[in-house]
Amino acid sequence: MHIHVFPVSLSGNVPPILISNAAMAGDFLINVNGFSLFKAKFMLSSEKLLCWIFRVQETTLRHNKAKKIIVFSDYLKSRYLKTTQENKLRVIPIGVDFPSIESKQVNDIIHIGFIAKDFESKGGEYLLEAYKEAYKSNQKMKLTIIGTSPKISEKECQEYNIEWINLVPRDQLFTEYFPSFDVFAYPTLADGLPLVVLEALSFSIPILTSDILALPEMIGYGEAGEVTQSKDVKSIRTALNKMTNSDYIIRKKDAVNQFFRRKYWSSVTNDQLKKVYEECL
Repeated sequence: MHIHVFPVSLSGNVPPILISNAAMAGDFLINVNGFSLFKAKFMLSSEKLLCWIFRVQETTLRHNKAKKIIVFSDYLKSRYLKTTQENKLRVIPIGVDFPSIESKQVNDIIHIGFIAKDFESKGGEYLLEAYKEAYKSNQKMKLTIIGTSPKISEKECQEYNIEWINLVPRDQLFTEYFPSFDVFAYPTLADGLPLVVLEALSFSIPILTSDILALPEMIGYGEAGEVTQSKDVKSIRTALNKMTNSDYIIRKKDAVNQFFRRKYWSSVTNDQLKKVYEECL
């Protein structure tokens, strides 16, 4: 039985359990919810006690009953090693296999994309401020924000060449928006291995992301984009200035494509998963 994230309670003749995880619950409580370390530890201890009472398996709190544990990053492996034997752990990221759609040629106007339902926790506020500052000295750029209702007026959107769209169908993201992006900006405050970043990588789009948790590792510590300081407008603006350059994008796209196929292509990760399933059985 393969469990990802969701707690489960099993009785009777229990099969071998394999779990997978992208991030520890405490990282979200502290980075996104703003909990103090003490409050986060208290909440997690209480939840762990409840899991023990009701015999619930949970991928962060009660994982040692599992036969094998798949972690999506080396960063998360280092976190699990504090409480788990290394021979139980396997680092295998999520595999992605999306329709192959050629990205557009790089034009004079560099198109930056940002997609998130939770604008604040994914660093949208910091990106917006950094972009507006960068735009004042370079008008050859455009920002498209997808997933939330606009946080600024229509007039301000026009002033800074910002396209703000609410939710769109998934197919439209793949056929219309991802192929149009030259840069994908995602300065998130907390994430495990966000699927939207993998989707952008599959289109050979250079990524701007933050230096928290496994995000730097996710783009090869700069091999597939630029790493910025979390919640730092100046750092994001500096990265935008560097990435909104035609020569940078042309040079980086090939590196991103090779990095994605080597690490996240589904045929690669499926072979790794198959070996773990065979070990469990």
